[in-house]
Amino acid sequence: MTNRLVIFITLSLITTVGLLKSLTVLGGDQSLFVVIAQLLDAGKILYKDLFDYKQPGIFMFYLVAGKMIGWSDIEIHLFELGYWLLFSVILIYSLKDYHFFRANYFHALLPLFIVGVYYCNATFFHLTQLEALINFPLFLIVWLLDRVYKTEQHVFITYLAIGFLIGIVILSKLVFAPIIFSFLVIHFIFTIKYKSFIHIIKKQLPPMIVGFMLPLSVFIGYIVHYQIEHLVVDIFLRYRPASLDSPIKLIPAGCIRRFRGSGKEWLCWRYLPPLAY
Repeated sequence: MTNRLVIFITLSLITTVGLLKSLTVLGGDQSLFVVIAQLLDAGKILYKDLFDYKQPGIFMFYLVAGKMIGWSDIEIHLFELGYWLLFSVILIYSLKDYHFFRANYFHALLPLFIVGVYYCNATFFHLTQLEALINFPLFLIVWLLDRVYKTEQHVFITYLAIGFLIGIVILSKLVFAPIIFSFLVIHFIFTIKYKSFIHIIKKQLPPMIVGFMLPLSVFIGYIVHYQIEHLVVDIFLRYRPASLDSPIKLIPAGCIRRFRGSGKEWLCWRYLPPLAY
């Protein structure tokens, strides 16, 4: 069986399941995201005319989906299907050099066990949710970090792209910051071990910081332009912690007390930072 045929079969199966799932209605959260995205398209100001605790990334996803395809439930799901098909193609391309399997065409089947499993198990509550969508940029960050470390090709552009993707993830949900931090710590440890700390300072951090600042500067520019600095600070750092069921405002103390109080509940990092939703 040729590799191209397996790729075609894999993408066809994902497309079929995705099309069937596209007939599903949007859940409550997703419907709210569509409404907010439509209002943003109409000129409303996020966090001023529209109130929500979430970071702007998910609203931008729905805004792009609505502008490119349409605002109906089916059209939003079709945009998500295209998103996952792109992820599947990149997954096949990026993992073929790792030789996980003896038979090369097995790599083309991997999206079935990732995207295919997601579609088979997702209900209308799960489809088009940020917690699933964010895995695409997270995977790209890990893959690019590993690729640039091993090949040392296009170092500036690669770290620029990594920084940009980190900015996208942070602007989508801040709770993923510890995950990205762990990726970078592991990457820097191997860099120091086999290269030098100076290599990090000169070659890795500058383009990464520039890439990170690109999406962040757009968001900051939006905040400054509409003069909503105090609103954003209050929503992200004051009102949101107060809405959590813990009366503890100091994060370490809150984590310790919750961990002691119920070890079977969410791990304490679930409450870091106070922008978990």
